[in-house]
Amino acid sequence: MFEKQKIDTYSEVKAYALRGMLLDRKFIDSLISSKSLEEMMEKLAASPYKEVINLIKPPFTATKIESALRAHLALQYYQLGRWFPFSSVILAYFKRLIGWNLKIVIKAKLEGKAFDEIKDSIFLKAEEILKRRELIVKLMAASTLKEGIELLRGDPFYEPLKQALKEFEESKDHTIFDIYIDREVYNGIARVLTEKTDRRLKEAFETFIRHDIRTYNVLSILRAKALDLPITTIEKLVVFIRRREIEAEKIRRLIRARSVEEMVDIIRRLGYVELGKIDSLHDLITFLEKRSLEKDYELAKTTFYKEPTPAAVLAYLKLKEFEIENLSKIAFGIEFNLPREEIARKLILF
Repeated sequence: MFEKQKIDTYSEVKAYALRGMLLDRKFIDSLISSKSLEEMMEKLAASPYKEVINLIKPPFTATKIESALRAHLALQYYQLGRWFPFSSVILAYFKRLIGWNLKIVIKAKLEGKAFDEIKDSIFLKAEEILKRRELIVKLMAASTLKEGIELLRGDPFYEPLKQALKEFEESKDHTIFDIYIDREVYNGIARVLTEKTDRRLKEAFETFIRHDIRTYNVLSILRAKALDLPITTIEKLVVFIRRREIEAEKIRRLIRARSVEEMVDIIRRLGYVELGKIDSLHDLITFLEKRSLEKDYELAKTTFYKEPTPAAVLAYLKLKEFEIENLSKIAFGIEFNLPREEIARKLILF
């Protein structure tokens, strides 16, 4: 588990050192040129990912590689978080990995996949660290998704998943589970700002947290609108932060907005001034997903160009997550025999 220690600078110094170990463009290009997943894995075996890559058993798939890479990320969270004096923020973000695995398991259950098939494609390292592996295994082994969710009773994700199941039975769109899982995760992230802790530490992370909560709110509202969820349901998905009444009112207006034009106007007022001409809700969601990722990357990268700050720990973990996202895209591109140029275009900020 994450435990607060009295070592104030260890994680910060470690984050700067680990940033220097992120894969460079030359190595990424060599991975894109791999002719098979086996070749890609051989190259990754000579990288900081070697420990988790060696755990993957054949047949090799992009899904297995992605899950193994996220297991590596879980270990990075643990190694930095356990020495960090403000470990609650790292734990709050760490739970995104729990949410990611939940999404994978739920989607697999909806596709009718058997327990062994799910088990062989996912590494539950994050769950092991938080001592909740058996809980997820029960969900994986349940005969139905409804039965599996009931087995989570008492867990923080139980009520959100129960509500999501109710909505799913009407909409039949599995993305409703993603929305409710994200709501639980980002609600936990927002709570960090209400903690009684050193103001310097809190301020170091405030920019990241406010950006992430705003991104979550805007995209969740738009995705819920795309699913035609009622306003009363959408209102329950929003995560508000104290002392942000002006922004909260804009979020409420966005929930009530009826046309894409009105939504675009409100979102511009929320700070996305570079919005161009948007013709559909789908185009709006696609644009904001891309722009929010770019902003997140910019915040993480520029943190290392400033005076040393505790935020470097979270900034590094975010850069690591971007790297893993790129590696996953490469693996899927290779698996589906996409041209090298097309794989490169799919990468984040390359």
